[in-house]
Amino acid sequence: MTNHITPTSNTNSPSHERNIDKLLATINSTPHPRQALALVGMIYCLYKTDLHTDSEDEEE
Repeated sequence: MTNHITPTSNTNSPSHERNIDKLLATINSTPHPRQALALVGMIYCLYKTDLHTDSEDEEE
């Protein structure tokens, strides 16, 4: 049983949604899609946290 994430293939979708579809296609083609998705999630969280802490440092 494979756990594939189905991308939303809509031609009218914005470019960031198409980029997410490409990312999901890449994740689904890897041998370990869950680990790849976890890695992407960790990178995203680190990116968001880094942006958030930068803005807080400027206020203090």
